[in-house]
Amino acid sequence: DGRKVKGTIHWVSAACAKEAEVRLYENLVDEEKGVYDKETGELNLNPNSLVVMKECYMEPALKDAKPLDRFQFLRHGYFCVDIKDSTEDNLVFNRIVSLKSSYKK
Repeated sequence: DGRKVKGTIHWVSAACAKEAEVRLYENLVDEEKGVYDKETGELNLNPNSLVVMKECYMEPALKDAKPLDRFQFLRHGYFCVDIKDSTEDNLVFNRIVSLKSSYKK
């Protein structure tokens, strides 16, 4: 039909998915407010610098992922298996690079 497909979305059934914890890291300092609070002189810390998401459902093949293995998660960024907290029974993924949206109105 003339369409050029840039990618394919892959959906995973929750019934066969592997459960994992995902950690979304952002900048530690809230740069929109500036590095320092002018009144107190304290750092403007970003309250959302770490968001931990539990009960995330993954492709079953990720059960074999080893520490430091890297993956791209659809529209969210690149993640690696946590070297310290991840186990075979409790997978933990850390976002290492976020993706920027290319959506234009």
